[in-house]
Amino acid sequence: MIVGLRAPMWAQRELLSHMPPFSGLAPAQLDELLAASRIVEYHAHDYLFHAGAPIREAYVLISGTVKRSTTLSGELEKVLELAQPQQVLSLGEVFGSTSYARLVRRLAPASWLRLMPESFVPSRARMLIWAGG
Repeated sequence: MIVGLRAPMWAQRELLSHMPPFSGLAPAQLDELLAASRIVEYHAHDYLFHAGAPIREAYVLISGTVKRSTTLSGELEKVLELAQPQQVLSLGEVFGSTSYARLVRRLAPASWLRLMPESFVPSRARMLIWAGG
């Protein structure tokens, strides 16, 4: 992880208020999102999480590209998706499981909105609305 995107909350508010799927949030909802999230930046080729890892956060890709894949029999990797900015990553797993089913690796430096679980576990339906789902 690259340390450095610890911008003041106003900068995070400015970014998120203009970024789909969060651009249409009411100020109170945006405040909740800001309190429950942090923007982080990672190097290329690092793994965000591995299959079987416990789900600790939800991620929205802000910039960069990531690859979601799974391992088939015989150690063969199957690419499932190349995620692009403004995409919520592994949403089904976050809301329907306790561990990730897929591997996620960054292909280029990437910035993320990391949503903390203590804020969205009781209100997962609300997060689905925020994510446009």
